[in-house]
Amino acid sequence: MMATRVKTINITTKKGRNNGVFGKLYAGYGYLTDSRYSVGGNINWFNGDRRLSLIGMSNDINQQNFSHRICSGSQVVVAAAAVGAVGEEAALRATFRWGSRGVYPLRILGFQLQRPMGQKEKVKVAASYFFNQTDNTTITSLTRQYYLSHQASSLYNENDSSRSINRNHRINLRIEYTVDSNNSFIFTPKFSYQQNTQYYDLYLSYNHSYTLNANIALTEPVSANSMLQLNYTPSYTWNRSDQETDTMNHADNKFNLLDTILSDKYNNTYFTQRAGISYRYRTPSLNAALGVNGQEAILTANSTIIAGQDTLIDHTVLLHRGSQFTLPVNINGTWSASSLFTYGVAIKKMKCNFNLTAGFNYGRTPGLVNNALSLSSTYVPTGGVVLSSNISEKIDFTISYNASYNVIKNTIQNQHQQ
Repeated sequence: MMATRVKTINITTKKGRNNGVFGKLYAGYGYLTDSRYSVGGNINWFNGDRRLSLIGMSNDINQQNFSHRICSGSQVVVAAAAVGAVGEEAALRATFRWGSRGVYPLRILGFQLQRPMGQKEKVKVAASYFFNQTDNTTITSLTRQYYLSHQASSLYNENDSSRSINRNHRINLRIEYTVDSNNSFIFTPKFSYQQNTQYYDLYLSYNHSYTLNANIALTEPVSANSMLQLNYTPSYTWNRSDQETDTMNHADNKFNLLDTILSDKYNNTYFTQRAGISYRYRTPSLNAALGVNGQEAILTANSTIIAGQDTLIDHTVLLHRGSQFTLPVNINGTWSASSLFTYGVAIKKMKCNFNLTAGFNYGRTPGLVNNALSLSSTYVPTGGVVLSSNISEKIDFTISYNASYNVIKNTIQNQHQQ
């Protein structure tokens, strides 16, 4: 079972003090050298257990006010349970694509909502939406001098420019239904859409990606100190890549003729289903958990052709000896499994917590090499130890060590060795 540790702070306000509206608005503009601006703000509504937060920002001075992870682009993890905590940065921390250099415009917009539903308010709903956009232009100038001998040398100059526009949409929802004091049902669907456009001197590249996943968890107490949890997580990802490469048009000396050989369009889908079961045992002096997950995946793999001699493929692509040609092919047979065991105990004399972890991960990935099926299996045992303490309000420490060992076996290599 793959586990994620999240630190949370539970703040309980006094009755009657959790109603009101507050927020902040700001704006600034500079014109002495470059015209720069920055506007933004947030507003929050509290009404008992009902909470709503709005946030927005736009500037071209690289100011974010949040963790840089809100502006990146891969996958998102939002603490949905903390969505109602107004101004909670943990609920804003999404991993969008980040890494652009220079000064560029940045736009962020989002909201968070939390409210109970039903007559007895057994259903709690938390939702959030965030939009992010970055627009970065990069200009590169390179000068390089080669010294060939004492009397001769060569000079190399290169100028390049590119522009990257990245847009991200994230929707997160958490529905928690409390059946009774011992049983609960949790449903957490997520949707994300990313659009990235790259403009270069010689080509234009588009990339669109949709991801939809959900997590369904059911908890059932076994005894006063133990609990059993079942979970199911389906996920679907669709990705489209469109690259257009232009060549020189000698009529006007511009790169505006489409090069069909160096241009390509590529679509792929990735569907996974993961199910698992975990057992937790907890006492004032002991906290232990044991679980296992299994996953089935249907994805796009790559087919690779390695030329042993000069080879012409489809009468268009010439491979010289030793070259490789890779194209997408849909193959079944990818799956992975993982397990995790944790053991924790409190050391009262030292005011410390001691935790041991151990796990084992297995993955199998198919591929085609010269039209022959190759299965790559990965075995990864893991282990770790953590010693942490809060001795006083001013002193705390954490000492941890984690280790893993990777063993990779490939069926084609084993056949050649035999």
